[in-house]
Parts: sequence; C-alpha cells; structure tokens
Amino acid sequence: MSELKIEGTEKTPTVYFNLEEGAFSFYGNSMPETPSVFYSQILSWLNTRQPQFNGSINLQFDFDYLDSPSFGYIVEVLRVFERMEGANENVSVRWTFAADDVDTAEVGKDLLELCDIPISILERENAI
Repeated sequence: MSELKIEGTEKTPTVYFNLEEGAFSFYGNSMPETPSVFYSQILSWLNTRQPQFNGSINLQFDFDYLDSPSFGYIVEVLRVFERMEGANENVSVRWTFAADDVDTAEVGKDLLELCDIPISILERENAI
C-alpha cells in the first residue's frame, strides 16, 4: 500500500501520505481522545515504508488546533523524516498557520528548536 489516507474529524486531522509522490500532509484539528492509537498507525506506516522512500519528500502541516499530546507525536513523525533526510533524501517541511493564530505559529517555532530538520513556518494566506 503506497498511500495512507485518514479522514479527519472534529478531533483528528486529515492525514494523506503518498509514497510515490513523496507527498505527506496533516491538516485540521489534532486532539484525539487516544493520541497513542491515532498516531501509532501513522508511525507504523512510516517506519515500515521508510526504506521504500526514494526522492524528494514534501511534508505539510496545517493545523487549526494541536493539543500537547499530539505535539509529542508530531515530534516523533518529524524524527522519522529526520532519519530520511540523513539518508540523503530531500525533505521539505512546511508548517502553515492562520495569520491570527499566534499559538500555532509558536508551536512551529518550538518544532524548529526540537528537531534537526529545516522547517518553513508560513502564514496560511502567504503559503504557496
């Protein structure tokens, strides 16, 4: 299976991963009642397919809300992509937020400090 699609709900983000296109995205809210269950399926999919990645990888985060437990899992997701970048994959990470959403912008800045991977932090209205 070269794709992972998870439809979002009020409490969980929409997730779309396409191995062949190198396209990975999260958007919406992330405050699942059991974040370990929600994010374990994503991490498992990534970890089992990591050797199959070949070429450029574009990772997009566009959260309206991200709770603290989800933040920890996003760091884990980014760690997987850090390993890919270390294996000479070209990884591009974009963190977009609404212009009036200071909290989500700060979360992106926190990720920059915690992760050893370049992250572009952009206001949603200015995102390309």
